[in-house]
Amino acid sequence: MRDDIPVIRRKMCSDLLDYICDELASGRPMSKICDEPGMPCSMTVRKWLRQEENSADLAKYARAREAQADALAEEIIEISDATGDPQRDRLRVDARKWYASKLNARAYGDKIEATHEVGDRLGSLLSKLSPTVIPGHARGED
Repeated sequence: MRDDIPVIRRKMCSDLLDYICDELASGRPMSKICDEPGMPCSMTVRKWLRQEENSADLAKYARAREAQADALAEEIIEISDATGDPQRDRLRVDARKWYASKLNARAYGDKIEATHEVGDRLGSLLSKLSPTVIPGHARGED
């Protein structure tokens, strides 16, 4: 338990959620937000979110995390455009790409393409098959 929290809150108030979501959307990590004086620890915030029943608040948090991924993508551009230590910059870019892919997999995750092809032998066998009708089981018969 942190000593700098004057009152133990049992639930997240909307002002606190708004602040956390605004900071996340700007690209700040939850750990840095929660290190501020008067803020609950990140485990407490995550606990509150698991217990949250208001779907609008959960949607607000989800949108903030997606916006955080966008902010990380912008940081990647800034890092790439800057001159510095190439190995360190590569590490910084890779870390942000990985994290952005976890925060918003739809936009920044790996694209998985599933294809299915019928091989030549199987295709030729299937083309030779003709539909057979079993007496008494034709369509329309009862």
